[in-house]
Amino acid sequence: MGRGGPKDRGDRTGPRTPRDQHECDGVTHMDTGKELIRMLAEQKDHYDALKHVVVRQATHIETMDVGKLASDTAEVRGLMRKVRDLDASIRPLRQSWGNMGLDRDPADRRDVESVVGEVRGVVEEIQEIKDRNATMLQERMGDLRKQMAGLQTQGKAAHAYYGPRKSGGIPPSKFIDQAS
Repeated sequence: MGRGGPKDRGDRTGPRTPRDQHECDGVTHMDTGKELIRMLAEQKDHYDALKHVVVRQATHIETMDVGKLASDTAEVRGLMRKVRDLDASIRPLRQSWGNMGLDRDPADRRDVESVVGEVRGVVEEIQEIKDRNATMLQERMGDLRKQMAGLQTQGKAAHAYYGPRKSGGIPPSKFIDQAS
């Protein structure tokens, strides 16, 4: 325990001052680097989970399973919220990373660059899958519209033949084929 001299901050438990920060910059830089790597790895995990859900969406689009597709869409929103929140936490660390200069541990720099590259790769894959899903969904919706139009035409024909389902009223016109 120190006697309270200007350089002796070891017995202090309160918040750190900018001077304290400057005195132990090496440790702070290293902690920031490790924290940035940890958060980037967590972000990559979120993007991997997002990629898995987007791939699963493709199968549900193919089978036109609307319930599961809606569930997947909600899961995508939740994961995107997590990614956005984590990105807000990472942004100050990434910005300070460049300001701290060349005193970075080369291994930390390589790790950060590697994880950032992996995240970018996963994001590109997700975007490609989402684009394919959008195209596939538009095609499937076009098919569905054609089916709905066909059903509507059949419904109109059945309505003309059988008439409205109300009780009473005018009897419907019927075409009767008499072959005798």
